[in-house]
Amino acid sequence: MCCLKLVFYTEMSAFRLQTGQNPGSRSVRIYFLSILFVLSSGLARTAGPGQAPQPLAVFGEAANSDPGKCVVFTADGNGILSTNFGTIEIYPWESEAPTRSLSRVPSRILTMAVFRDTSRVLAGYQDSTARILDVATGQVSILLTGHTGSITAVAFSQDGSRALTGSLDSTARLWNSYTGELLRAFPGHAGAVRGVDFSPDGTTILTGSDDSTAIMWDAATGAVVHRFKGHTGGIRAAVFSPEGSTVLTGSLDSTAILWNAGNGFLVRTLRPLKPVLSATFAPDGQTVFLGLADGTAEAWIPGTGERIRIFPQPAFSPMPPVFSPNGQKVLTYAKDGSSQIWNASTGGMYSSSGPLLKFGNPLGDLSISPDGSRFLGYSYYEFIHYDAATLETIRRIPKRGIESPDGAVFSHDGKKFITTGTVGMTDNWERGAIYLWDAVTYDTIRHYTPPDWAMNAAFAPDGKTFAIACYNRTVIIFDIAGGQVVRTFSGHSGTVRRVEYSSDGERLLTAGDSTVRVWDVATGQLIQTFSRQPDGFTSDRFSPDGKSVLLAGDSTAQLRDAVTGTEIRTFVSHTGRVSTAVFSPDGLKVLTGSDDGTAKVWEATTGIELLSVGKMHGGVVNAGFFPDGSRFFTNDHYALMYWAAPTNVPASLGPSSARRVSDPVLKAYLNPRHTLVLTGAAIPFLRNSSLSVRSLLGKRMGAEIQAKALGTASLEFLLPSALPLGTYLFHIGSGNTAQIGKFALTFAE
Repeated sequence: MCCLKLVFYTEMSAFRLQTGQNPGSRSVRIYFLSILFVLSSGLARTAGPGQAPQPLAVFGEAANSDPGKCVVFTADGNGILSTNFGTIEIYPWESEAPTRSLSRVPSRILTMAVFRDTSRVLAGYQDSTARILDVATGQVSILLTGHTGSITAVAFSQDGSRALTGSLDSTARLWNSYTGELLRAFPGHAGAVRGVDFSPDGTTILTGSDDSTAIMWDAATGAVVHRFKGHTGGIRAAVFSPEGSTVLTGSLDSTAILWNAGNGFLVRTLRPLKPVLSATFAPDGQTVFLGLADGTAEAWIPGTGERIRIFPQPAFSPMPPVFSPNGQKVLTYAKDGSSQIWNASTGGMYSSSGPLLKFGNPLGDLSISPDGSRFLGYSYYEFIHYDAATLETIRRIPKRGIESPDGAVFSHDGKKFITTGTVGMTDNWERGAIYLWDAVTYDTIRHYTPPDWAMNAAFAPDGKTFAIACYNRTVIIFDIAGGQVVRTFSGHSGTVRRVEYSSDGERLLTAGDSTVRVWDVATGQLIQTFSRQPDGFTSDRFSPDGKSVLLAGDSTAQLRDAVTGTEIRTFVSHTGRVSTAVFSPDGLKVLTGSDDGTAKVWEATTGIELLSVGKMHGGVVNAGFFPDGSRFFTNDHYALMYWAAPTNVPASLGPSSARRVSDPVLKAYLNPRHTLVLTGAAIPFLRNSSLSVRSLLGKRMGAEIQAKALGTASLEFLLPSALPLGTYLFHIGSGNTAQIGKFALTFAE
């Protein structure tokens, strides 16, 4: 067995491995593009203060096949319990396969509650029974019988000694959770009991009913303490605030009401967009989360009645959202059975995982102000200015006669912006219009009339000129102050759809027909042409230093030299067309968005995929980094998401950080059994890893290869025996992260 010592570099390095055990053995060149070890799933998963939501996990349809499933978080919020008819399945964080199942019962589970240490689960069944299951053994420990209707609501007391059940029989019942003894029944509602809860001190209980009322009861005597009347539809949620001073009820009448638990008076009415199916408080009591009938969720401030976040799902969901006990995560469902987990603890107009904002009309590209505080967007019908922190509409901008908006962009100092579009037919020909605006006062500074339909605009870095991409196959530079045409660039054989200046203002990048072209601004000379027949490119951007161009057109993005046209690097991983590709402000990362609904962040210098997020049901139409590079956004035509950007190579590392290995910590062996063996200090980080093999074009070569432990410091991967000679990409992944690292092997005679 021949040995090779592998050293990991940020730049590609080559090694040669010769297996000398067999006469016909192959030699192997190993190119380590670099390897990134993620020590926990915390990397790029939690948004910081003021950051928008970002999906923390996505579960596919396979996670549960029961259309009437019930889902709750584990007590620590790091996993979920999901029902499949009468079975409870436990899913660890970000896993699509359950690690274990609890005892199956021949009746559908309708509701669940988890004790705070996740040692027991209280489940309510369609057959009118409730059961307490031991998570360690997976078996039923206590059977609760006595209701005459299906169990629709359950809760544990804070100390776990009592269980509370609500039923379609219009009653609630209090039980000893360790013996199953019935302690008290609470009749009094005229409809099914849909919500139950204990007060923090356990002295009172709360029930909410289809009869549109909620009742606070004395847990010891069964006496009614308060009857809450105010809803006009059935109550589906009833909970105490963490300190017990407030009661929250949510109703099918599309309201949620906050009540004073001391005197029973109505404090405030919240009016969400849809009927309320679930509700809870954040642990500090400062936020209320409402799960709505269409599968969306909303966050409100109870003290002011202000809605602060929206967690939408693009398609109608048959299930209400679920909230983690610590109030930090929200799980929502789509109609197709997929689900997403959102970080609910961040500020802004939504959550830490996904769509912050839903647009009423199809949205085009977004322009972000230089300070990252504002978005400028347009749809078929209007131009809109958004606050990036709250995603509230700041201003709907007058179209000034523009019938069809086609572009909106901020100047480099953020003090001005341009809107472009068409003004309708003149002499049987559509004419363009360009307006320059003051970004503070929204006054029109100047109107420009291009010779044709104005598709897109770009400000020069010095703010003295701007360029317009036109339908008539030209690009025109206007002087901002005087309004006159400075230069016209001709050469495209079709409509020019996009234009961009290099950071120094000396070059212009234009995209039209099936080509992207680089021009010298001062002379008008064509420097380079990039061609992709017949469909052209979907995205084109200068690098921050202007030396390279990032192009996208199929399922990949390419980095090319702006002058020579030489291909520098290809970013391969998407399964659909890449619709947008941009650089981070420092040029160290590349962000791509695709029709496959995902966005990916790559290391620009190596092509290593650092992060993959999604999934946007309409495909990613636009994506970009915030000016400080700490976050990025993605949008389809109807929704906008914020995400935390992965860090580059941190100087110091905590336990939840990522680190790049630059020491000779691994050795690789290729033995006669066509087996790759890795040994060394990094093995503990790879213990549960798997290996996938792909061609250089991204084609998967066989199934994933699971690691086999060989002692305490070695792993073995059995490679596909049918691999022909050539170079292949090897991706190392684990259950905690989509990808730990990537390297290339070249098999030669």
